Amino acid sequence: MAALFSSSSSSAKASSSSASSASFPLIHSPATCSTQSLARSLLLTTPAPFAVYASSQSAGRGTSSRTWLSPPGNLYLTVCLPAEQVAKPGFPLTLLPLHAGVVTHEAIERLLPEEERPSLTLKWPNDVLLGGEKISGSIIELDAAGSGKGTFLIGIGVNVAVAPEVPTEGPEHGRPSTCLLSHLPPPSPPD
Repeated sequence: MAALFSSSSSSAKASSSSASSASFPLIHSPATCSTQSLARSLLLTTPAPFAVYASSQSAGRGTSSRTWLSPPGNLYLTVCLPAEQVAKPGFPLTLLPLHAGVVTHEAIERLLPEEERPSLTLKWPNDVLLGGEKISGSIIELDAAGSGKGTFLIGIGVNVAVAPEVPTEGPEHGRPSTCLLSHLPPPSPPD
């Protein structure tokens, strides 16, 4: 049974949840500097595999050390997997970023209306674009601390309800963004 954790920025409390379908612990933080940093600190006391998600991040990281803008309403997730579970015969680890992008693309595609799906693309190796605008990105790091072969930290951000305004110039410049909500049909009025 998966355990659902609730945590604040300073502590974490565990509670069971039958609503979670994860086969490993899922840790929630209402706000954190970044799920990657929180996961890395949790690795000191929590064995992988586990996942961490946050309602917002104050210092999310993106491509080329740019800030991943992380307002409430979007998905900020880090999945921690032992390297020995990821490194399998026939699966080159160099393809892990691409695999993360493909899995995220497929998950977003399932949520989109049929007419929106053709505009969903994967930009090598792990950005997901919708109509040419960024809806998702991922970052993968290896935490080699401790014994064994280490732990992969697979960070995924998906713009669900908010498309952050991304600067088009300067060191933090990036691709214009979109969010899933702006591509879904409006909800039906209640009967």
